[in-house]
Amino acid sequence: MIDMTLKFKEFKNLVYECLECDYTHIRNLITEEYFRLNIGDYSLIRSDNYLAFVPYTKQVVPLICTHYDTIVKDYNLKIVEKNGILSNKNDNILGADDRVGVAIALALSKKIPLIYLFTDLEEVGGIGAKDFCFNNEYLFYRINSYIGLDRCGNKDVAIYEYYSDELNRMFMKHKYEVVTGTFTDVSVIASYIPKPTINISVGFNNEHTNKESLDIQAAYHTYEILCKELPNLINKQFRDMKCITYMYRSNIDTYDLYEEIL
Repeated sequence: MIDMTLKFKEFKNLVYECLECDYTHIRNLITEEYFRLNIGDYSLIRSDNYLAFVPYTKQVVPLICTHYDTIVKDYNLKIVEKNGILSNKNDNILGADDRVGVAIALALSKKIPLIYLFTDLEEVGGIGAKDFCFNNEYLFYRINSYIGLDRCGNKDVAIYEYYSDELNRMFMKHKYEVVTGTFTDVSVIASYIPKPTINISVGFNNEHTNKESLDIQAAYHTYEILCKELPNLINKQFRDMKCITYMYRSNIDTYDLYEEIL
């Protein structure tokens, strides 16, 4: 098999492309990247609030989820880089939340045939994720887990209501730490159809502020780890799914859902 892993320079260029797109053109970029793939490998699902690449293979795979909206639609962007850290010189958001997640997902789609979901309106309540759930229930029998690319920092695997220790350990061995998250698209999706869920750090910090930054090396490191681990999740069955109850979420009170849900 040809190694399709993007080199750092190629990956960085893709991140810049995603950051520099305005709200209108980011969907165009995602669609253009789809047409650069081998079209025989994926179908494209389009909706006003999401885009999805779905492999023709009938294997059971993770759903990789990221959102292309930012907290403001239009912002003045001038990217500066210092010691591998990207920021916006124009005293506004950088937009790395979650455009870097989009870049990582697009890069992964060139190498590993999984279901890739790109949503709109995550920042106002996960509306794109909800629309995807309502309109694509037939796809969920082909999904074994939800992996979000929408976590700040460079070392977290955030879990939400439904999780798997086995899934978490796949990233803990790469020095990621398991923490409890609050809200993101994959938590919305898991609330509709429960499956093991994580949200992994992609390198941005101080999101939603004019101090937002992106550690481009951390983003690339996440991409490399996912390139190694995601193939191991194809046709994987998780038999240890648990639930964090909301009442006792702070101290991770859990119960096993394998018999109840799986």
